[in-house]
Amino acid sequence: MYALKGTKPILRTYNSHEKINVVGAINPFEDEGIYGYIKTLNGANFKTFLRKVVEVYGSKGKIYMFLDNARSHHAKLLKPFLEQVKEQLELVFLPPYSPDLSEIEKLWQEIKSEVVYNAVYDTFDDFKDALTRAFRRKNNSGYVRSLFDETKYLCEEILMEV
Repeated sequence: MYALKGTKPILRTYNSHEKINVVGAINPFEDEGIYGYIKTLNGANFKTFLRKVVEVYGSKGKIYMFLDNARSHHAKLLKPFLEQVKEQLELVFLPPYSPDLSEIEKLWQEIKSEVVYNAVYDTFDDFKDALTRAFRRKNNSGYVRSLFDETKYLCEEILMEV
């Protein structure tokens, strides 16, 4: 921020302590993602999200969902549901402390740089609208697929070295 020397800059805020969590999954084959807003990330909310993923993509073949080791991803209440949909959905857990292996982490960073950093919104709803627009821009734009193209390239490089 710039201000005249000797003057106190005023930073505009909407003085809200509201927060929102985003849960999402990306599909490189169709260059899109599915996202949801939740108040808290817990086993019950994650199960609801998984139901939606199976509903949207389950008829297209088995879904392999790569996840970090968040507590909600290992919730006991998920076990009966996962057993019920085991032909449609399998959760694959990444090694601990390896966000660099998760393609969706790259998407989260991109969305944050577009929507959160250096931005002020009049209301929390304005912020949510900007977030929703950013997710829609990423779908079918080549962005989601490019995340996986980069990973494929890196894997090919590693294999060439072996």
